[in-house]
Amino acid sequence: MELSIVIEQKDLVNYLHESIITLYQKGAVRFVNSCLTEVLEVAFNRFAELGICTAQVYNYQTDNQVIYLQCKPSKGKVLKEYIKILSAMATCG
Repeated sequence: MELSIVIEQKDLVNYLHESIITLYQKGAVRFVNSCLTEVLEVAFNRFAELGICTAQVYNYQTDNQVIYLQCKPSKGKVLKEYIKILSAMATCG
C-alpha cells in the first residue's frame, strides 16, 4: 500500500502564500501574483481535475467548507510531465 500525504488545503495555501512572498522579496519569483491565494486554490483544483491529487470536500451547516488534499508519491511522475509541457509552452514565443 502506497503512503500518501493528507493536508487541509487552507493550511497548505497559507504556507505556500507566505513562502512565495519571501521568495519574491528575494528575487527568486518574478511575479508577485504567483502568491495570490486564489491562484494557489485554483491550481490545487486543477491538480485534482488532472488526477495528480484528490480533494475531499466537507460542508458544514454553517456554510463553512473544509477541503483536504491527498497526494500519493507515485503521482510525482505525472506532475513532472505536466511541468515539462508547461515549461516548453512558456519558452515558446
